Amino acid sequence: MEIFCQIEDRQVHSQTINRIEELSEFIKIYSTTDYYLNIKYITYYLLKLGKCEPRDYPKIVLNKGTTALRELTLTHLDDLHYFLSQHPSQEYFLEINSNVFRMRKVIIIINPSE
Repeated sequence: MEIFCQIEDRQVHSQTINRIEELSEFIKIYSTTDYYLNIKYITYYLLKLGKCEPRDYPKIVLNKGTTALRELTLTHLDDLHYFLSQHPSQEYFLEINSNVFRMRKVIIIINPSE
């Protein structure tokens, strides 16, 4: 998994993530409103929506309207991979470092060469 962001100085920062703690640490160090997360060849756009109560581990939530259909506390990266594979959706919510992010799949359109 890899995470990218561009901070106020216009520098792009990226890191390969091997543990859930590294994801949390990256977001803490490079504080901005949006990130891109590449997970198994799928890119997700993370947009900071607001604050949430502090928790020991991040949590991912699948909502329908204002109702949480599924949620999972993430203690390992495999938890995130599992949740995304078992509950396919275009949009999730990720609670991490007392922040709530909307996590949307990025659709990449590739034009075939003519």
